[in-house]
Amino acid sequence: RFDPASGSDAGQPPTTHIQRVTLADGREIQPKSARVVLESPDDSLHLDVVGLNLSTPERVQVRYRLDGYDETWLEEHERRPISYKHLSPGGYSFIAQSRNSGGSWEPVGVRLRIIVEPAWWQMTVVRLVLALGLLLLILVGISAWNDRHRRMRDRLETTVAERTAALAQATAEAEKLAAEAAQANGAKTDFLAWMSHELRTPLVAVVGFAEL
Repeated sequence: RFDPASGSDAGQPPTTHIQRVTLADGREIQPKSARVVLESPDDSLHLDVVGLNLSTPERVQVRYRLDGYDETWLEEHERRPISYKHLSPGGYSFIAQSRNSGGSWEPVGVRLRIIVEPAWWQMTVVRLVLALGLLLLILVGISAWNDRHRRMRDRLETTVAERTAALAQATAEAEKLAAEAAQANGAKTDFLAWMSHELRTPLVAVVGFAEL
């Protein structure tokens, strides 16, 4: 209990209040049922928190924590807004407590539920659709690559087959020409042998008559 004569709070902690909640663009919103809903792109806010003590307000200390964001309690020793920027979609609980310098913290304090609604591109359904679309694009890309690779392979096989057929045909023609050349060479040899025989026979007869 506050004693005006002694100027002491008799150990009673101050009362914590949230005076104002302001968005990043300066718009002020009123908490409804200790609950604030932020819609995209409003993912930042400022909170004015005070600990009321009529006797010694300069000795009041405030600590706060945003469950789901802050890991430990944070103390505020100056009267300035508490700011949170770029909060991810989800639910948070803001808790603030006050105490006199050296005294005990207020047991309950003040609580504010903060809900950050996701933007349309952050919704689970949209992300699922985008993931399926990306998967479909990947599958289409793989299919197109396989088709291109198959066409290239078919063209290569066709080219190899055509060149193999042309080489086989050229080889056959070369073998045919070689056979014809061999046959012509054999006929030439036979002709020369026949001519040699035909010419030698009259000469033998002439020589025989000359010897007589």
